Formats: sequence, structure tokens, C-alpha cells
Amino acid sequence: MIVPVAERNRQIFNCGSVGQPRDDDPRASYLIYDDQKRVIEFHRVTYDYEQAGKKILAAGLPEDFALRLANGH
Repeated sequence: MIVPVAERNRQIFNCGSVGQPRDDDPRASYLIYDDQKRVIEFHRVTYDYEQAGKKILAAGLPEDFALRLANGH
């Protein structure tokens, strides 16, 4: 998704993160700001959330944290 940046108004763009998603999409998310075109481009990439979940459990953290990685909510 590409979003134009406002000329005069202040904007906040939330790019999301790797891990603990809340939008039903387990992929990592990030954005790129193109200052020449004045647009924000959002991206999603897969990562090994199963391995990350195992590390969460091994660290003694709640199982819900590991499950959230897999299902995105």
C-alpha cells in the first residue's frame, strides 16, 4: 500500500512490528518513506514465527504471546 504524505499537516504512520500483531496478519510489517515522491509505502514479510514462539515459551513467557505470533491477534 502506498500513501501520500500531507504537505502541511502533521501525520503519524504506524508501521506495525515483528511480533505480537493485532491485525490478524502474522507477517512482520515495516514502511519506507520516499522523501522524493513524498509517499509512505507499507510492506509485509514472512518470518519464522514458529521458532520465535518456541523461544517465547523457553523464556517462560505466557503461551498466549507465542500463539499470537501464529494467528496475528
